[in-house]
Amino acid sequence: MTTTRHGGPLTADRVLQALAALGTPTVMLDDPTPDDLPALLGQLTASVEAGLHDHASDVHEIEQFAEGYARQLDNDGLGAARLMDARLRVMAFQLRDTTMDDGAEVLPLKAAGQAAMAASGLIGYQLLSMPDSTGRPADERFQRELLRGARRFLGEARRSYDRLVAYLKGRGFNV
Repeated sequence: MTTTRHGGPLTADRVLQALAALGTPTVMLDDPTPDDLPALLGQLTASVEAGLHDHASDVHEIEQFAEGYARQLDNDGLGAARLMDARLRVMAFQLRDTTMDDGAEVLPLKAAGQAAMAASGLIGYQLLSMPDSTGRPADERFQRELLRGARRFLGEARRSYDRLVAYLKGRGFNV
């Protein structure tokens, strides 16, 4: 697997230390194992995203965040795209089954998850359309499949959006 992270190996212990340094309580009390790494990364990401929510709300702060993000990746736009693609896929997974307590769909979140999958497909296409380390382009069939998937998810997002607008209009909202 290609790494996009600078520094030494990422271990469950290091992530647990980062959580502790941020003052983030964790639910894992025993010695973490390598199998705990994804869950710990989820906790660390949630903690960092909560900080982003709290401290980067205006355009200037978001620009500062984006600059720091780019610097951490040595201004590697493709590396950043790979990370954003991974984050979009996680976000789409998190939003895919969003329902209310009564089981009703939350159409704006469903549409956002579908749009995130479409965006991931488009980023994936861009990344695959570039030659690999051997100079060979990716399999065109896979590239076409990514574009078809992006189109399908955009269509699903649009249908969810249209259902939301119809619902709101039925409730008297001027949309």
